[in-house]
Amino acid sequence: MKRKSLVLSAIMHAITAPMHSAKTASFQVTYVRVMVVAEITAGTVQRGKQHKVILEENNRLHKENLTLKLKLQEAEEGVAAADVDMVMSQAGCNRKRAVKALKDHDSDLIDAIMSLV
Repeated sequence: MKRKSLVLSAIMHAITAPMHSAKTASFQVTYVRVMVVAEITAGTVQRGKQHKVILEENNRLHKENLTLKLKLQEAEEGVAAADVDMVMSQAGCNRKRAVKALKDHDSDLIDAIMSLV
């Protein structure tokens, strides 16, 4: 807020101040330009920091959401998600078939894979 009032006062000063010479007028205009650029830069940096914080929080929530989904799947399916992924990759089958094979073979990875191959 102080910067805005400083920029506004510099602009008002540049407009209302008597111009004794071209050098003074040039200095006043340059000063206003520098203050405006400084204000824009400060705002951009602040927004950049806020954006970074928001992205980090979004990523954290996304990871937490994925973890909760895996836990829910494990609870619903009755088998570990890592075991299901292993059976799917080794047997080349879909999730439904991998879960069924693991349940049929009491979560024994080798027997489940061999039954699907």
